[in-house]
Amino acid sequence: MSKVETHQPNPSESLSDGELMELVRKHDQSAFDILIRRHEEKLYHLAWSIVRNREDASDIVQEVFFTIWDNPGVWKPKQSVLSKKQVKFTTWLFRVTTNRSLNAQRSKKLKSFLSFSNDKESEVFGEAVSQPNKEVPDQALIQQEESQTFEVAFAKLAPKQKAAIHLRYRENLSVGEVAKSLDVSYKSAESLLFRGKARLKELLTQ
Repeated sequence: MSKVETHQPNPSESLSDGELMELVRKHDQSAFDILIRRHEEKLYHLAWSIVRNREDASDIVQEVFFTIWDNPGVWKPKQSVLSKKQVKFTTWLFRVTTNRSLNAQRSKKLKSFLSFSNDKESEVFGEAVSQPNKEVPDQALIQQEESQTFEVAFAKLAPKQKAAIHLRYRENLSVGEVAKSLDVSYKSAESLLFRGKARLKELLTQ
């Protein structure tokens, strides 16, 4: 994902995402590389949880980072001048990645419908996704997640339910952070999680 050579001093890994983005706005390649190393894996797992295809997930993550490099002003630290609310960079990244993944999923379904072919529909249901090394709030759910049975059931959820459950239980976000990442209300995020988990239990007991 190399772009152009710059003569900026190498930024420190200890810089915040916001500080790195200020350097990226000046086309600092080193700062951009740090952002990629810091967030690429999480974004890949989020995209994969929705599109269920390794190549598509990788393409989506690359598109997200290319967007950041080509147009770094697309991320605005404040939601509005009036609210003065800060937008966490990772929250914004999750939102962009989720939207691109949902769009890719809809596009894929449309192409499948138009071609009357669903040969690829279940080819990745058994793929395993590596999990981040962190404690999560629902250990019983994560233990089931390691099984192929869970992956088959998870793949049948609605795309936004997949994203909500992934962000809540794999990324360990609060419900409020899930809502911000998906650009929905707190109640909607709660509903997505509740309905997603209920549907999983239904599928896993069939």
